[in-house]
This record gives sequence, C-alpha cells and structure tokens, in this order.
Amino acid sequence: MKKGEKKKQQKALKRRVERKRSHRQAQSLGLLNPVLRYVRQARDYPIEGCWAQQGWDTGGLAVVVIARRQPNGNIVFGNYLVDCYCLGLKDTYFNADIPRGEFQRDALPTMFRASEPVSLSPDLAHEIIYGGIEYAKQFGFYPHDDYKLSQYVLDPPDAHPRSGKVEFGKDGQPFFVAGPNDDVDAIMRQLARTAGEGNYHFMTPIDGPPDEWDEEDEDTSDSPRETFSAQAQDRFDELDLDVGDSVSVKQGVPDPDTGHDIGGWQGRITNVSEGDDESILVTIEWDSLTLNNLPASMIEQCEKAGTDWAVLNLESGDVERATSRDKPEDAISARKQLASQHAWIDLGDQGKRIQQVLAGVDADDERAVLDAWDEYLTQHVTFPFAAQVTEFQDHGPLQSGDRVQVIHISALDDSHGVMVHVQARGGEYNFPLCDLEARDIRSPNYQVVDDYAVWFANR
Repeated sequence: MKKGEKKKQQKALKRRVERKRSHRQAQSLGLLNPVLRYVRQARDYPIEGCWAQQGWDTGGLAVVVIARRQPNGNIVFGNYLVDCYCLGLKDTYFNADIPRGEFQRDALPTMFRASEPVSLSPDLAHEIIYGGIEYAKQFGFYPHDDYKLSQYVLDPPDAHPRSGKVEFGKDGQPFFVAGPNDDVDAIMRQLARTAGEGNYHFMTPIDGPPDEWDEEDEDTSDSPRETFSAQAQDRFDELDLDVGDSVSVKQGVPDPDTGHDIGGWQGRITNVSEGDDESILVTIEWDSLTLNNLPASMIEQCEKAGTDWAVLNLESGDVERATSRDKPEDAISARKQLASQHAWIDLGDQGKRIQQVLAGVDADDERAVLDAWDEYLTQHVTFPFAAQVTEFQDHGPLQSGDRVQVIHISALDDSHGVMVHVQARGGEYNFPLCDLEARDIRSPNYQVVDDYAVWFANR
C-alpha cells in the first residue's frame, strides 16, 4: 500500500474532526453573529407557530417546524426530521432573523414542498420531537449533532404536557426503515445489541426522507463497506474480516501519524475501503481497554493536530482477528469520558484551567456544568468589580461598550449561563456574565471571567 494512501485516509478523518472544530469556532463567533445569538435566546421568544407535513402520523417520518417571533418581529425557527419508528432525530437545522412575511411566503413553503403543512399545537410538536429522541435513546441512537443548537428553539422537555397518543416504534417494537444515507449495517447491529434479535422490524431500501425535507448540508456519509474492484474484492474475501469484527494490531506496527507503537491495540472494524493500489484498508474504533490505556501525550498530540485518537485506518495486513474484550457501549462510554477530560487541551493553558473547572462533571449535564462554574466563580471572583459589556445586545438597556459594576451572581440560566446582578446607568439589571469583561486586566478577576466567557462561547 502506498504511504500516501494512509495519509489520505487519516486526512479524511481529520477533516471530520476539523468540521466539528470549525463548528465550535462558529459558536464562538455566535456571540457576535445575530443568527446564532437569536437561536441561543429563542426560548425567551413567543412561539409563532408549529407545523408538520400532511400524514406525518402515518409514515413514521415527521418533519416538524417550530417558529418563534424575535423582539424585532422577525422569525427564528428550527426544522426537525424525526423518525418516530426507530432512529429519533435524524437531522435538524435552524435559521433566524427572517422577516415574518418572507418566512410565511418563502421559507415555510420551501420546507413543505409536497403539500400544504398542517398546524400543530406546541404541545404536540414538542411531544413528537422529544418523544422521538427519548424512544431512540433506548436503543443507543442519539440526536443529530446540530441539535446542540437547534434545541434552543424548543421549550425544555418537561414544559408541555404529553397526550401519549403519538406512536413511537411500530406495533410495540422499533421499526427501521432504511433511508439512502443510513449506515444500514451499523444500525442493524445496534438494534441486535440493544433490542435483541426478533425484537425489531426493518425494511430496506426506500427512496429517502419526505419531500418536505430540504437541508442543503444533509449528511451523505458513505456506507460501512464500499464496492471493490475485482482484485480488491478477491483480497477482501481472503481476509475473512468484515465490519463489526474485533481485531488486534500486529506487533511492531506504528501509528502512521504519531509514530507510537500500537502493536497489541484492539478494537472493532467500522469501515472497509479500497486503497489506490487495490489494497484493503480497515477503519478501527478502539475498544474500551485500549482507550483507557491511551497515553495522555498521544491524545493531546491528536487534539492539537485535529485528528481522531479513538479511530485509526490501517492496512488489512496490519491487523488480525481477535476475541472481543468488551461491548460497543463500553467503548462509547470510555471515549466519552476521555473526550471530556481532554476536550479543551487545544486552548493551551486556558484550556487546562477550563478542564480543571469541569473535571469529573458530565459534559452532557448542562445544569451540573453550570453548577461547577457557579462554584468556581464564587470561590475565585472578588465582588464587586468593574466590567464592560463586550458583545452586541439585540435588546435591553445595556449595549456593547457600556461600563457596569458587577455585584454578585444572581442566577443560572439554561440559555444564557451564569447571570450576574449589575449596576449601570442608574439602574440595576441581571446580565449574562459571558458578555462581560473585567476592566482591570491585572486583576485575577480578568482571567477567571475570560476563562468562563471562552468556555461559554465554545461549549
């Protein structure tokens, strides 16, 4: 196999990581970007309307749109593709600051091209979305990555009563109807593990999601195993290895990127592909035992380089079949824990300080994370202190450049994070700490507040 092919495969993985990193940077810019600012504050705005495609309750796939009216009268909305039968929230996107007339005249009809949408009550719209997410989680399927932002268009999960009349699954069991971009093999294996053989139904293929779904950046990821040339197919047949098999790296094999000796490392094959020279490449996700023994220096090196330390591409000749040592969910758990421990390393010393604040806290538990910051700020910030508003404010009496006196922490808010009580312009207000900067750059308060603001922007 050509050396360059390994690099090509590694760069492909790196690109996926860099897309996530770019998304994080976009969130950072979101404090200045009106669209992301409106999305993050959407829960504070009244609901303008909720819609779904006609027949959403008969085919298993529901396209749900929830729109809210911003303080300036424009619209912020979220679009949610929900597989009620099995996979939950398959895709989602959002937009904001759209003039109300333009939304009604252009945006809404575009999202429902096949027919006039039907109006839903907010209760029912939320029941479809949250119910689908919760049903899918039982079987190890989680919402699309962009839900991290589009969730702010929704009210919290317990804000609306549920009728219990929306069917999730079909006839009491998950029913997987394969779409053109679904990783069918991986989904079937997941159902076999979590639901158990005989406890789910499936149908494949179908033409795709409803005509109403119109997402320009919809994921079109490849299937786990591509079509091979004749010679590569012969080599693949000789391997007696396939997606899902456990393998061990042969002794003496180095990591093609870092040079670490990875002989004996073990994981599962998640993808099989063909190299330029008709060789066979395997993508391996490390198992929990390997992950828990990864050198911290290697994880840090990968984080800084933007490569994925939990996944590697190797030539098929570099691995051999092995007996599984854990369950896939064990590897997922280990990866999640390690990711939490090293998530901020690319920010240098500031990242290390942020990591110390969040040590031992479940990154997915937003309330626990805010509680950790509340405790840290209470211990390390000296109140009162002089500060300045650093970010554009779309409403309210305070604007960028205004000087305030920060008195104390006043509340923890799901959308705005740590709120502080400030005095300015002869009045008193509650204001997001993330939009403030301590005026005295020599004060210990400056670094602590800046660390929090950077975390909030990149969370």
